[in-house]
Amino acid sequence: MLLTEFLVTRVLEAGVHGLDLAAALGREPWLTPPAAGLLVALYGGAGLDWDPVPLLRVATGRAEATPEQAADLERHGLRRLTLG
Repeated sequence: MLLTEFLVTRVLEAGVHGLDLAAALGREPWLTPPAAGLLVALYGGAGLDWDPVPLLRVATGRAEATPEQAADLERHGLRRLTLG
């Protein structure tokens, strides 16, 4: 594994765990713009017109997709990630 690939895994872990911490503490979840861009691109959601935080929460199973969101994901061929 290249160092650049390894670093992407660290951004994923930090970003997703940050979203978990925010939820657990009752805080507004956020990602830095560079992290959000990297994670949305990694998921393949660059063509979606979604805010990155809800997109990544749905993609990782931390939130349920609304019917409209589910249809949007289906149209783009995207499914929930399996991270485990």
